[in-house]
Amino acid sequence: MEPELFEEGPALFDSFKTQYRNGCHSPFLYIEACRLLEKDPALLVNMEPFEIHALYYGVTHGMIGEALALRAASLASGAKFFPPALLPASGGPL
Repeated sequence: MEPELFEEGPALFDSFKTQYRNGCHSPFLYIEACRLLEKDPALLVNMEPFEIHALYYGVTHGMIGEALALRAASLASGAKFFPPALLPASGGPL
């Protein structure tokens, strides 16, 4: 087993991102990413596809608190890709 899986914070989040890039799109990956980001919203430093998909999953399942939502909102303007369902004007959950 990978040693970083027993770590917290940036190493674990990077491991999740790597798994996503390698084709893993499991809800369990998104759940664990949301749990980690809820614990430390500062781990959210950009809005790449993995972060957006994990946050979307978290929003639709009531897993995102105010601190993480504010952090995501502050980074959203720099996102290259953003699912329309996340935008309030489209009737999305935010």
